[in-house]
Parts: sequence; C-alpha cells; structure tokens
Amino acid sequence: MGCASGKGGQSAQVEVMTHPESVTVTQQDVYPGAQGMVRKIRTYSVSGTADFRSPVTVHRLRVDSLQFPVRQLKINNAIQPSMDVDSAAGTSFSFSATRMFSGDQMPKPVGFGQGARILEENGFEYSGVQLDGTAQLVLLAGSDTVVVDLGTIEVLPDVYAP
Repeated sequence: MGCASGKGGQSAQVEVMTHPESVTVTQQDVYPGAQGMVRKIRTYSVSGTADFRSPVTVHRLRVDSLQFPVRQLKINNAIQPSMDVDSAAGTSFSFSATRMFSGDQMPKPVGFGQGARILEENGFEYSGVQLDGTAQLVLLAGSDTVVVDLGTIEVLPDVYAP
C-alpha cells in the first residue's frame, strides 16, 4: 500500500500495489578506471513480484534525496513500450536506474580547455525526502501520485576495472 497525494495536495490512502516486501532493490558501484572522466557508475536495480490492484504508470525511483526516472520497464520478462502496468496479480517486474559521478579529482584529458568534451555529473531531481539506505517507488494512478516504500537497499560489492 502506498500513500497518495491527489489534486490540490489532498492526501489519501490508495491501494494500488500490494506485497512490495517481495521487491528487491540493489545498488552497485562500478569504477571504470583512470583513463576516463567518469569516476564511478552507480546502478540501482529493482525487481520483484507484486499485485497491482489498478492500472498504474511506474514513474520514479527515489533513493537518498534524489529521484530517478524509470527508463526501461520489464513486465514478466518482456520489455514494455511504455511505463504503464495493467492491474494483475503476481506481476513480475524489473528496471534499473544509473547515475554517473565525475569529479575534479579526475585527471584532465589531453586538450582540456581547447574544445575537449567534459562529462558532467548526471543531474537528477531532488525528491524533497531524505532516504537513508531505503528506496521508494513513485507510481501514478489516475490523478493520484502513490509512493510505495520498497525497504532497505542491498549494497553489492564494488566492481573495479582492470
């Protein structure tokens, strides 16, 4: 169950997704090496099975104080053309969100300041909520915005480039 905020800032309890405790959220950092401008790439992966009580649109994943757009949604292992989920019991779903970090501590590329392209750190929207080690899924159900707590993020071991 999630807490919904409807038009005009009204709050209501809208049950659109049950059994979110079966959803797993993982985080893994990949360090690509010293040759590029990217310091690390952080991937959040979400997968699980849930009962959707009404049609919804999977909108955002919230972690830390940021919210990431959902880019590619799989329902029952099939890539969806949209972020819409029909109401169904036992729906298997998965998606991931990626954040790239760059920084001043990275070595400057050859030709820096002479037209070289510099990658900026990805800018995502602030969620207005500080989540410490947990995640939330933001769903759109008609005119309601429904936030579902997904629980603790499992941190996987870092991966380092050779």
